[in-house]
Order: sequence, then structure tokens, then C-alpha cells
Amino acid sequence: MKKKIIVLPVFIVALAVASGCAIQPTAVTPPVETRGIVEPAPKLASELLLNYSLEARAMSAADLTTEKERVRTEFGLNKSEFNRMKLAILLALSPASLPNSAPNPAIGISEDIELSSLLEPITYGVTANGGSPAPDLRALATLIQALVHDRKKLRDQLKETQSRTQTTRRDEASSQTEARILRAKVEELEKKLDALKSIERSVSTKGDARIK
Repeated sequence: MKKKIIVLPVFIVALAVASGCAIQPTAVTPPVETRGIVEPAPKLASELLLNYSLEARAMSAADLTTEKERVRTEFGLNKSEFNRMKLAILLALSPASLPNSAPNPAIGISEDIELSSLLEPITYGVTANGGSPAPDLRALATLIQALVHDRKKLRDQLKETQSRTQTTRRDEASSQTEARILRAKVEELEKKLDALKSIERSVSTKGDARIK
């Protein structure tokens, strides 16, 4: 009986140890924290062109002319829509294109014609490769085209005003000339009248002397 009492606890302990090993919880690896890197969206071509226009506006007249010729050469080598719009912006900002600012108005008119030819493919929705331009570029081109149209109207109005002013000045000069001629005639008539009055007085004096 003593042997059975001693063996039984050992068996129970061994069973408990075996059972404990079987049900031991598995270690759980904590989740690794991940952070997504959000890259900024690429700028639209129109945004880049607007920034470029601000830089161009800050240029002196000489630097703007130099930049215009550089971009014109660049556009000749690569007729992309972006280069096309860069040249259009420079032509729109050119002092020669502003009404009554250029010594030779023909320069501004020729640059406006070049500007319109640059913008038309984009405003009408036909690119160099036959596709459609980006909506933001088309909107920007349409805006510049409208400004060019308004500038042409202003130039025409200025030309008409100058023509009217010149006509008015000619009319005034002609009126002044006519007035001078008229005054000269009046003065001549007054002199003749005075001469006649003098002769009349002389004749009247002689007649009175004879009567006496």
C-alpha cells in the first residue's frame, strides 16, 4: 500500500508537467507599425507656367527680350505645348505689344499675330501630335487669347482716338487760318473805309471853303 501511495503522486506530477508543456501559450509578435509616405502631387503645367509668368514680369525690358529670343529658339527645337505656352506668355508680356508703348506700332501688331498663331492650336483643342491638350493648358491659353483680343480692341480704339485728335487739330488749324484771313480782310476793309471817310471829309471841307 505504501508503494502505491508514493508512485501515484509522481505519476500525477509527470502528467501535469506534460499537460502544462502542451498548453503553454505561444509568444505573440507585436505588429510592426508602418507609416505610408505620401508624396506631393506633381504640379500642373499651368501652375508651372503661372509661376514662370510671375518671374517674367519681374524681368527688365532688356532681360525679357533676351529671354523671349531664347525661348523662341527653344520652341523651334522642341514644339511642345509647354514651350509653346512659355513663348506665348513672353509675347503677351512684351512691352512692344502694349498699346502706345512701342516706337513702331507694327512691332506690337506682328507680335500679337504671332501670339494668336501660338495659342490657336491649344484653344481649338488640337496639339502637335494630333491629341487633345490638357484642360488646364487650354483654359490658360483661352485666357491669354481673350487678353490679346481686348488689347487689340484697345489698340484700335487708341488709333481711332489719335486719328480723331489729328483731324480735330487740323480742323482747328484750318479754322484759325480762316479766322486770320477773315481778320485781315476786315482790317483791310476798315482801312479802305477810313480812307473813304478821310476823302469824304476832305471834299466836304473844300466845299465849305468855296461857299465862304
